[in-house]
Amino acid sequence: MTNEAVKKELRYEKAGELTAKTTLAEIKREDETVWVMGHVFLSPKASQEDLDQLMNDAKQFAASSGHKIWVLDPKGISYFMQHPDFEQVWADKPAILR
Repeated sequence: MTNEAVKKELRYEKAGELTAKTTLAEIKREDETVWVMGHVFLSPKASQEDLDQLMNDAKQFAASSGHKIWVLDPKGISYFMQHPDFEQVWADKPAILR
């Protein structure tokens, strides 16, 4: 029996070109199941709108799944810090923010 990880890739493209991407990996911890956002990719051509769309897609996906997002990427942490409406889906803020 294999124990394959559940992953959800979120992408944002403009004119057929990838501008923003992240992958959420589901992990089951002792206290809860969470989605891990390990890396946020932004192309040099990415705009703030591209990042906003990507993060809003992640927030909606997490909310619909019932699991929060454990953000590890510095860009992701910064984004969550600047947007209080992400509080509801943010798991394990960095200790400095608690």
